[in-house]
Amino acid sequence: MDAKTAIGPGSGEPATVRGTVSLDPAFRSLARPEDIVFVFARHADPALGSMPLAMLRKRVADLPLQFELSDNNAMSSEQKLSKARLVIITARVSKSGDAGYRPGDLEGVSAAVSPRTGGLHLNI
Repeated sequence: MDAKTAIGPGSGEPATVRGTVSLDPAFRSLARPEDIVFVFARHADPALGSMPLAMLRKRVADLPLQFELSDNNAMSSEQKLSKARLVIITARVSKSGDAGYRPGDLEGVSAAVSPRTGGLHLNI
């Protein structure tokens, strides 16, 4: 995980996390091009809930992927990226096609970052 830009809350910047997701060459043989890739943001504090705040759905064939998560990708109108203080970004290759983790899925997870972060790199 590499966060190049972190802009704090109240800076006037919109809540957007931007970055790149790549698949480690060591795992390339474990993923098919049509496997689904989910990129999502959750509250860093599990007490605030485990439901993703924002999510994208792509395919392994799209990797490496430039991504952007914002309130436009919100999973709920009440739980938005812009309302979070810190988030954790996860990129998951789902073997089942479901967003929930299953054995055999591959994933990369960031440290807690501001919801106004750019230049994040996740390596699955």
